[in-house]
Amino acid sequence: MKKFLIGVVVGAVIATVSSAYADDIAKLIGKPVDAEFLVYLNGVRLKDNAVGIEGTSYAPVRSLTEALGLNVDFKDGNVLVTTAKQTEVKSMQSNIQTPMEPTIQSIDREIENLQTNLKTYHEPALEYAKKNRPDAVPAAEAAINDVKAKIAELEKQKAELSSK
Repeated sequence: MKKFLIGVVVGAVIATVSSAYADDIAKLIGKPVDAEFLVYLNGVRLKDNAVGIEGTSYAPVRSLTEALGLNVDFKDGNVLVTTAKQTEVKSMQSNIQTPMEPTIQSIDREIENLQTNLKTYHEPALEYAKKNRPDAVPAAEAAINDVKAKIAELEKQKAELSSK
């Protein structure tokens, strides 16, 4: 009887913890992606993008870890990231796009992506901060200014390419 009671208690604890974690994950299901971000590692763009959902960024774990020369595995519902032995490091070419000279079309796509991020993520975040978190307003404004500066820089690059 004692073993039975211990089993019931342990089972209840495991079920509660698992369901609490599942509830956190389940909250994301069906949520709209607010923004999509390009991911760069040392100036080289990864092939998979990150997304923003409700103010949190989610990066592509496999692409990022493999590009860093790490091993990633999924076991028993967990993500396991380990350092890779020198002999086990696979070529990262499948996960990293080789740097190329920018084209007007690639610059236009990046500008469009940044403008979409401004409208769907940064500007609503600023409005939310103004209403609910006045202490976060300077950071939200700084993020918007950074994106606008990046757009201006890209517009300059585009103009230089057009003049060639």
